[in-house]
Amino acid sequence: KCWGNNDNGQHAVGSTASTFVSPSNLGDNLKFAELGNGQTAQKVCGGGKNMCVLLGSGNVKCWGANQFAVLGQGLPANKKTKIGDQESEIGDGLTAVDVGATVTDISCAMDHVCVKLDSNDVKCWGANTQGELGYESTTNFGTSASHMGSNLATVNLGTGRTVKSLASGGNHNCAILDDDSLKCWGKNGAGQLGYGDTTNRGDTSGTMGDNLAAVDLGGKTAKKVFVGASNTCAILSDDTAACWGDNSKGQLAIGSTDA
Repeated sequence: KCWGNNDNGQHAVGSTASTFVSPSNLGDNLKFAELGNGQTAQKVCGGGKNMCVLLGSGNVKCWGANQFAVLGQGLPANKKTKIGDQESEIGDGLTAVDVGATVTDISCAMDHVCVKLDSNDVKCWGANTQGELGYESTTNFGTSASHMGSNLATVNLGTGRTVKSLASGGNHNCAILDDDSLKCWGKNGAGQLGYGDTTNRGDTSGTMGDNLAAVDLGGKTAKKVFVGASNTCAILSDDTAACWGDNSKGQLAIGSTDA
C-alpha cells in the first residue's frame, strides 16, 4: 500500500488522486497497489517520483513518472511521461521490466534503478549523467526497447567478481562483492564513493571492472551498505559503522559538519 503524493500515479491504483494521512484515508480504506493477478511483493523501492517492486515471480514492475526512462519500459520519457495513472496501466496491464533474467534484489535511486540477477550480476537503467549505471558512458539506458532484455549489459565489477548486495541513492551505487569487498560508482562530487577524491567513476572508459578499486575500509570488510543522496555508510565486519561523503547536516555522525 502507498500513500502521500500521487501526481504521477506512484500509488499504482489507476489514478492520480493523492492519499494524505487522515483516519478516513487509512486502514481498510487505503487501496492496495495493483501488481497483477496472483502477484506478491518481495521488495519495494522508490525514486523521486516513481516506484518499483520485486515480485515473488522474480520479475520487476515500475510505475510513476518516467523521467530519464527510469521505468524500464523502453519508452522515451518524452513519449510516455507517466505510467500507473490509468486503470489500464496497472495490474496485469503493467508490463514487467525486461532485464533478460530473473531478479533477486532491487535498488532504486532518484532517477535510475539497479537489479541483482540470479547470476549475482547487476544491471542498471535510467539516468546516467554521472556514470551511475556503470557502463563507462553518460548515455541514458531504457529509452528504447533495444536497450533492455539481453541487450542490457551487466555492470563490470572486476574479473570473476559477483555481487552479494547492492544499494543505490542519488546518483551513485555501491555493491558488496563475493569477496566482501566494497565498490562504488557514479557521482562523486562529495566523496561519496569513498576513494579519497571527487572524481566520478563509471562515466568514462577504463573506470570500471578491474580498474575500479575496492573502497579502503581499514582492513575490514563490509557486511551491509546504505547509500544516501550524497553519502554512503557501511556496517563493517566488526559491527562498527563507517560513513563518508556529504556531511553538511551532520550525516556522517562524527560530531561536526566537517567533510
